[in-house]
Amino acid sequence: MKRGVHQRLLGLAGRLGVPAREHFTPQVSDAVPFASHGIEAGWLWTGVESAYHSPLDTVEKLTPESLDWAGRLTLAVLRSYAI
Repeated sequence: MKRGVHQRLLGLAGRLGVPAREHFTPQVSDAVPFASHGIEAGWLWTGVESAYHSPLDTVEKLTPESLDWAGRLTLAVLRSYAI
């Protein structure tokens, strides 16, 4: 999996104050189907979602703070690719 997008995501997260770290798990990541077809993809993890991809991974685990982090980082990523 290409690593360039990971560095972009980490840099943007740091500038935004979004607690994120690279969690490279090529067998588990949702980015794998994209990367396996040559599409650059990345995945960051805050480290607080212990139930990730388990039966305990339910909507009740979402917090306003985590949605804010995801929204701000998504917008920053889209803007970073704008020409």
